[in-house]
Amino acid sequence: MRSNCLALVAVVLVVGGFKAVNHSAAHQPTEPTPVELPKLKIVPLVVLKAGETKELLLSTRCTVGITRSEGLQVGEMLDGQFTVDDSDQETNGRVWQRHGLSAEVPDFKKATLFAALPEYEPLKKNGIDAFVVVVAAAKDAQAGLHELHIADATCSGTCVTDFRVLVLAP
Repeated sequence: MRSNCLALVAVVLVVGGFKAVNHSAAHQPTEPTPVELPKLKIVPLVVLKAGETKELLLSTRCTVGITRSEGLQVGEMLDGQFTVDDSDQETNGRVWQRHGLSAEVPDFKKATLFAALPEYEPLKKNGIDAFVVVVAAAKDAQAGLHELHIADATCSGTCVTDFRVLVLAP
């Protein structure tokens, strides 16, 4: 009988100890669950007054003078979609205009000549091409923010960037 009592006490101690361990573990602070943040990135911003023109120097590892495609195109991001103004067949998406604001990326010849300038030799040695985006606000440009996007049609989505243009109120 005494051995049965000792066995019962041992079981009670084991179960009680297990509950105490579980109970203390339940009150341990838990690590916070990681929260997924939206993919954020730093985006260049050009600020213009009405009647002003600025150049934005950008670079890419894609060759800016590839002749087998449409090359660089500029457009607006609307509802997450890249929209190019291709109504002017001559510019083929290289010029975007709206609300008195325009943005222009160079054609093949201009882009290639610019990227080959001697001051950009350190970039060239590392496989990087520089190019200029010309952004202009007409004298009657509508004040506000524009989300613009540049893409190279030959690169499978790797040669793309966004930039913002803020036209200040007069």
